[in-house]
Amino acid sequence: MPLIQLVGILSLAGTVAAVALAVGGVALALLTKRPRLARRVAVGGGAVGVCYLLALASVSGASHEVILPEGEPKQFCGFYLDCHLSAAVIAVETAAQLGDPAHPIRARGRFWIVTVRLANDARREPLRFEGMRYRVRRPGGRWSVRVSAAETAIGSDPEGATATSFAPGESRTVRVVFDLPADVAAPVLSVKEGVPPDTGIEGLLLGDEDSAGHAPVLLALTPPRGA
Repeated sequence: MPLIQLVGILSLAGTVAAVALAVGGVALALLTKRPRLARRVAVGGGAVGVCYLLALASVSGASHEVILPEGEPKQFCGFYLDCHLSAAVIAVETAAQLGDPAHPIRARGRFWIVTVRLANDARREPLRFEGMRYRVRRPGGRWSVRVSAAETAIGSDPEGATATSFAPGESRTVRVVFDLPADVAAPVLSVKEGVPPDTGIEGLLLGDEDSAGHAPVLLALTPPRGA
């Protein structure tokens, strides 16, 4: 796990503990009719929370977007002390239409069929991908979502591929399809993983890609030659 994420986990845990103690201290002070002490404890707890939020904003603001080349995996770490799950783009195809030639599904622009390798590199523990989300960002910042009908037409079932846990060392491939403008250049793939409450915790975690305002890690999409 990157050092910044370990520091983030410890910092968040410490902040939550400090704020919880402050809340308990305020309640006790009020019960014992010591309002001045209650105010002091409340101010102290609030100061800890504000300092953490300022640190979160600072770390996220200093982050930079990363675009990984084809074949290089993006690691998913999150709130847990492991980074064993990953996703990597291993192939890209394009097509004007997909499915049965007699009744094809035609793209408005051009279909991009992206093959993604999902892997668990843990040595002993089976792990599971939860809530996988795939989107493509085009130049100018516009986003494209998957075309489920096109995926069905090529026999792809991304959700089914992650419905069960991955054994230690296991990898699987999924194909996700997007309908992009015919003249699109340098699109990138966003792959995210996680479900509540984990995603809510990660939104407050220093140095995590999913923390508020943090720059993303994206996967480059290179079309085949002649496409």
